[in-house]
Amino acid sequence: MKIISQLTRGGADKLQLIRSEKNSGTCAVPRNIGLRFAIGEYIYFMDSDDAITPTAFEELYPIAKEFDADVLYGEKYYNINIGEKFTTDKTKLEKNIFCGGNGKANYEFVDKPKLISENIFERIRDFLMGKYWVTCWNYLIRRKLISNHNIRFPEIRYGEDNFWDFFIICLSKNLVRVPNITYIYRRRPHSLGSDRSLEIDLRRGTDHFFQGVAAINKFAEKFSFLREHPDVMYALFDFWARAQFGFIQSLYAQIPTWQLDFLIKHELEKVEDKTALTAFIFNRMNIFNLQLNQQSAIINQMNAYIQQQNQVIQQLQNQLKK
Repeated sequence: MKIISQLTRGGADKLQLIRSEKNSGTCAVPRNIGLRFAIGEYIYFMDSDDAITPTAFEELYPIAKEFDADVLYGEKYYNINIGEKFTTDKTKLEKNIFCGGNGKANYEFVDKPKLISENIFERIRDFLMGKYWVTCWNYLIRRKLISNHNIRFPEIRYGEDNFWDFFIICLSKNLVRVPNITYIYRRRPHSLGSDRSLEIDLRRGTDHFFQGVAAINKFAEKFSFLREHPDVMYALFDFWARAQFGFIQSLYAQIPTWQLDFLIKHELEKVEDKTALTAFIFNRMNIFNLQLNQQSAIINQMNAYIQQQNQVIQQLQNQLKK
């Protein structure tokens, strides 16, 4: 890694270009490198194939100063497909407004900047309910918030945004929802997010789960709220597990058992802290057994009821014969 270019003006470095000698294969690594060199008051991430409107920072920065915001959270964005005539003219982008990862959200959007409650319980609840859609772009973040808490992206191939967003949402004091639409997401085939194959999907699911549990556990070591509320901590683990298991279970039947075994072992080798993962898996097994016992008890009750009804029917049939 080396700085290959510096643009300066008035004695102050305005732009640094940094080249990594090796392609990491994940967005997390270059983003973390960028955070090491960042010197501005606020941080803003963009994907390499996207754009922002010409007045994006002119709109967002005054709002950040007005609210003394740690984070501005953009609820909506423009979505266009590669091949469409590109423009940054807002009047021509109005038909392309999206919200959330699937274009939907389960809450009302703000029509003016709104400060979000500092109640951590509420923030985590809303995060788990999908009221924050996960991506690192469309957030304007105070750099000191990142440096003071040493927040970094978990260096995993997929899903690093999920953890980053959760860390930011938990640690920011003044978190502001804004109606401003400034980000232009350009959807294209064969991007990292859309490049799909059976093996890639399986690696994505296992990588996200195994590495994710370790990332949450590491974050909890310095975030006292999670240490003091293990039920919330477990809810987070369960959130990641359900999302990933639901994603990869449908793929299991499509591949040989030995290949699945190989993929899981390969991902487990990259997990340094297996304590949290092991505890979680055993906990899930215990919950599964409890649920299975409860379902068995319900089935037994239903069978007993059916037997009683059959006896009643038999008695009625006997009476009819007489």
